[in-house]
Parts: sequence; structure tokens; C-alpha cells
Amino acid sequence: MELRGHKKLSTTESYVLVGVLAAGACAPYTVVQRTEPSALLGARRVVVDSDWSQVDIAGAGQPAVYAEIQARTEAAIVKVLQRRIGDAYAVVAGGAAGPGDLRLVVRPVAVKLAVVVQQAGPMKLVHLDARLEWMRGDEVTDVIDAHTTVGSQWPVGASPWRLDAYVMSLAGRNVGAAAARYFTRAQAQ
Repeated sequence: MELRGHKKLSTTESYVLVGVLAAGACAPYTVVQRTEPSALLGARRVVVDSDWSQVDIAGAGQPAVYAEIQARTEAAIVKVLQRRIGDAYAVVAGGAAGPGDLRLVVRPVAVKLAVVVQQAGPMKLVHLDARLEWMRGDEVTDVIDAHTTVGSQWPVGASPWRLDAYVMSLAGRNVGAAAARYFTRAQAQ
């Protein structure tokens, strides 16, 4: 199976690809650093920022495309956090964190965009690895690494860069879900 090419997938390879996508949709994460007791306890507001300075989005093309990919990915992360934890906690995109607020800095570390040509038609895939750093003040207290792979069928006539931004927003949802899951589990301690 070729991720960067135009090879048609066999039926078996297509099933394997669907399995990989389903596994990636779970947005698994690895705990890198955790505070005990959790430094995430007691916060009522989460300020979400991102830092894309350490990653290059292979295949993103023009700077405008890159900016749209960033914006849609960041918006998806915040939206999922708001939906999953927003009833009890204020989740805001950017801005200054006040005393007692948590800051979540999302740092994408690897982004791979690919096109897979299969019998059902072309599919756009993205793999996103991101480091999520939870901070109180200037101190990093908790760190997780989130990993996700998602894909979408390529509709006839769709703009490649718009599809890149859409698929990245799907990956952003999964990263947001991983952050929400980690945050929720920390609150249950």
C-alpha cells in the first residue's frame, strides 16, 4: 500500500486502511508528564493556544493554505473541548490566562498529508502528532502526546487545499477529544 502515490488498493488493502483510520479516530494519547495530585484540579477556565513553529506541513503548498489549515485545526480543537468540558469549565481560544486558569498549548510536531487512490476513488489522508502541554502560570505541569490518522473521500471537483484544511480539522477534533479525555480523567482523581 502506497500513501504517497497513485496506486490502486486491493480490497484487502482497503480494509486494512479502514482499520488504520478507525484506530486513529480514537485519538490515543501517551502521558509524558503528570502531576500528583493533578495540577488540573480546581481550574474553571482553560485558555487554548497553539504553536506551529516546529512543524512543516508537507504538501500544504501556499502560505494561505497553511494558514487556513492552522486556523481550522485550532478551531476544531477548541470546539471539541468546549463541547466536552464546556458545561463546567470555560474554554477560550487564546488570550491571557488569569490566576488559577489553565493554559493548554497544542504543539503539532508532525503532519503528513497523503493521497491514496483506491477502487472507490481517491482519498485524502492526514496523520497528526501533537504535544499538548498543560500549564499553570509559567510552569508546564502535564504533558501528553496525541496521535491521530484520519481520511476523507475526495469529492469530484473539490479543491485539494480546501480538502487538506477539512481533513486537518477532523484530525484537530481527535486531538481536542484526547485533550478533553485527559482533562476529564484528571478531574475525577
